[in-house]
Amino acid sequence: MMKKRISSLAVMLVMLFALAIPAAAAPEGANTDVKIVVDGKDLTSQFNEDTLWMEDGITMAGVRALGEAVGADVRYDSATGSVVVEGLKQATGVYSPVADYEYLVGAAAWQMSAEAHALMMQAFNIAKENVDEMAAAADAAKDQTGYYWQTANGGKQLMYQGKRVAVVSDIDDTLVDGVHYTANILGRNGEWTNKSFADFVMSDGCTALPGAVEFINHCVENGIEVYYVTNRYDQGYKTSQPQYAGQTGYKAKDGSIIGSSVYEVVGKTFYDISMESMERLGFPTDDKTSPNYSASVHLLVNDNKINGSSKEGIRQIIATGGTWATGERVAESKAYPEKLQLSSHHIAMVVGDDLNDISQIFSAEDVDAVSRVELAIENMDKWGAEWIVLPNAVYGSSVNYATAYGITDLFRYFDYTNKTTAAWDIYQ
Repeated sequence: MMKKRISSLAVMLVMLFALAIPAAAAPEGANTDVKIVVDGKDLTSQFNEDTLWMEDGITMAGVRALGEAVGADVRYDSATGSVVVEGLKQATGVYSPVADYEYLVGAAAWQMSAEAHALMMQAFNIAKENVDEMAAAADAAKDQTGYYWQTANGGKQLMYQGKRVAVVSDIDDTLVDGVHYTANILGRNGEWTNKSFADFVMSDGCTALPGAVEFINHCVENGIEVYYVTNRYDQGYKTSQPQYAGQTGYKAKDGSIIGSSVYEVVGKTFYDISMESMERLGFPTDDKTSPNYSASVHLLVNDNKINGSSKEGIRQIIATGGTWATGERVAESKAYPEKLQLSSHHIAMVVGDDLNDISQIFSAEDVDAVSRVELAIENMDKWGAEWIVLPNAVYGSSVNYATAYGITDLFRYFDYTNKTTAAWDIYQ
């Protein structure tokens, strides 16, 4: 799903908290929660809970140093318990709604370009060739040590060393073109909300990326299991449950309610909305059987408010087998099973527009913007073979890792005159 970007200033402030520089005068007391307000905008929600604390009456933050360094006013408002930064918009371009907007316009323009569409079709053409190679290997197989065919449910199934062959794919900006949603929001000065995104998915303006439908159908027609894995999670616990009486919205990991759920707003779950949309676009959405092939198609959703954007848990269940609990909206969904019992699979390809869709190695705690590049190059042989990536300059990990100090590190790392990093060495 379209993910709202965290502002670059928010990321900078989070990092500066670690500097432990005293901010403006603060009330006495230890470990008191405070707010962060910049030019009238409350940014508290953009910080994780571990950063908002006081010790011995002093806000441990680099906010004061940052603000005063660029000529902004920083003070502590005891009445509201807020660290207030004023004049930052005028003093620096670091935090600027205009800059954010201009970045998104530029990113969307590239996403709509002929070059981006060429990369999309190139990715799917390569992925289809991979399917053909696996099928050819099965045709030539003399035993079950590699790829081979088995007949079941009235058709042929592609196997690898005793396991069903599977392809795991993200949906948004991987199979479905989200740039139309971006263009609508930017062109009409709209808001990034699950309601507006649900409206987009249900509309005729939601289209498939070029080559995506053909690729997925090619997988099914060669007896390959397909798993759509998405962060389109409805995220709202049923408000009919007694413990949530009178509350509406997504339930965060700490139990707080943080927004309106899609089901309450549009009357459908994201699962049902997604299945209807995928079927309308021509993607297979159920079991397919013919004399020539037999394959199943599944849609799995990731509770990204609990698991984050990583889909490693789902990938592991698909690979090793097990039970996947499908979500909190089972009662309201027309088609969503409460649980899926999966057998083990050989995952031949993983497809996504974000490296978090591909592997957990790109989202480990010790990974930063530079090491992600190094990891990508270290795994050169997997791109175009096991891993298929689609271009996305609008949102996602590539954008998040490049904010604040990340982009500075990348500039320093790739600067050809910087002899301390010599980034060109990683290409050799």
